[in-house]
Parts: sequence; structure tokens; C-alpha cells
Amino acid sequence: MESLNNSQSQTLDDHAFIELVKDCIGSAHILPIMTLLHEGENTQEKIQNSLSHLPEEELQTSLDKMIKFAIVQRLNNTTQGGPGAAWFLTPVGQEFRLILQDIERLKHKYTS
Repeated sequence: MESLNNSQSQTLDDHAFIELVKDCIGSAHILPIMTLLHEGENTQEKIQNSLSHLPEEELQTSLDKMIKFAIVQRLNNTTQGGPGAAWFLTPVGQEFRLILQDIERLKHKYTS
């Protein structure tokens, strides 16, 4: 994951891409969180209110994964979630959200 730990890195090597797919696509919470961020619901409080069924620990785990893969960045200097925490989708995150929406649409198209 070295290529993504550098905050200036905007590329994924093959290994990082495989990890991204395994860790993020495998989570049912990623797309709803990304959609909220895209719609401007980007604070801890707004996300928790919208996804009240999602335990805070799972929300933080999902956000940490997205930060790890440069899908999301913190908007402010908070190091963890909590009061004042806010995030935004990176350009990679914006494109990844569209891909996940296509996968979701495909799933609904071919399920009865």
C-alpha cells in the first residue's frame, strides 16, 4: 500500500488496485457513504443521522478504508471521526462511486 500512503500519490499500482477492490467493493456500506459525501452530507453527524442503522465503529472502518485508498480525504485536521469531522470524495472517489452505481444497477437488472 505504499503507493497510496503518500498523500501526493494519485495512482494505483496493480497490488493497490486489487486491495481496493477486495476491501471496498466487498463492503455494503461504501456506496451509501460515498453517495452522502457526493451530495454534500459530509460531516460525521450528517452521515450518522442518514445511516442510523450503521454502527459508529463500522462507519469509521469504512471511512478509514476509503482514506487508505485515496477515495476520501479529510476536510479538516481531525485525525478520527467525532465532532467536527468531515470528508470529501477525491477525483478517484468520484469515479469509483460511478462504477459502484453501475454495479448496483447491474445487480438490480438481473435479479428478480
